[in-house]
Amino acid sequence: RRQPGVMAPPPGFIEAEVEFPEGPLNVTLQAPTSQENPLGASAFVTKLELTASGETGHAERAGMQLGDAVLSANGSALVERGFREAIDAIRRAGFPLRLRVLRAARSRGEDDEAE
Repeated sequence: RRQPGVMAPPPGFIEAEVEFPEGPLNVTLQAPTSQENPLGASAFVTKLELTASGETGHAERAGMQLGDAVLSANGSALVERGFREAIDAIRRAGFPLRLRVLRAARSRGEDDEAE
């Protein structure tokens, strides 16, 4: 469901929703460069972290992917905000946390090649 006035993803990208029932997120976010900033996203996933015990973290289990551009947190738009403001909004959103992300669309054979 697209909110009124929200642009469709650019060609080659898809939107996805990632839900975290609890924290920590186990993810590293970074401010974008102008070259990698579709739709003005304020934060990008640059690392999916393991838990302290070495298990898969919440971000990976929830379906986050490297390069995901975070568009909103619990319905609050993060597009065109500064990086620090976006991070603060994600922290204030609490749990359960729903992040709307924009990611590069994968071609059909891409997952097969990785195996």
